[in-house]
Amino acid sequence: MEYVLVLVGHGVPPRGYDLKKVSRYIELEKLAEKGDPSAVKEFHELDREVRSIPRTRENDPYWFYLNELANKIRERRVFKNVYVAFNEFSPPSIEESLDRAIKENPGSYIIVVPTMVIPGGAHSEKDIPEKISEFRRRYPESKIIYAWPYQMDKLVDFFIEQALRFRED
Repeated sequence: MEYVLVLVGHGVPPRGYDLKKVSRYIELEKLAEKGDPSAVKEFHELDREVRSIPRTRENDPYWFYLNELANKIRERRVFKNVYVAFNEFSPPSIEESLDRAIKENPGSYIIVVPTMVIPGGAHSEKDIPEKISEFRRRYPESKIIYAWPYQMDKLVDFFIEQALRFRED
């Protein structure tokens, strides 16, 4: 069996992006979630705008380093393909990456892994699973696995190891 990875990050607006638009984006996102049709339309327009801005290491280090992480994962050759996706602000969207992964890898298992690791966040607990459910309905033959939540013991070990790297004995 072949496995494909979709690595999902949060996403941020690029440096220098109009802060009023960022505030409006967040406001529209909340209104759109409540079903306001005019907010949905305006939100999608603003989302397209912010995601269309070319990203670089300088204007979006988060985007750059998530892509670097994906490249390091690719080098290990564990997965047939590795895709990057962002929940908001940054390109590509989760929908774009899932669509690409499904179309480019028929018959493969698609494993979606968020970089947001702590339970309690709306993106990992609500937004991402809803988008995956939508794709399962659209592509019932697809095999999409949401690799979340993380095992708490593994997170404990990870954070202890990280902290101990910086101790001064």
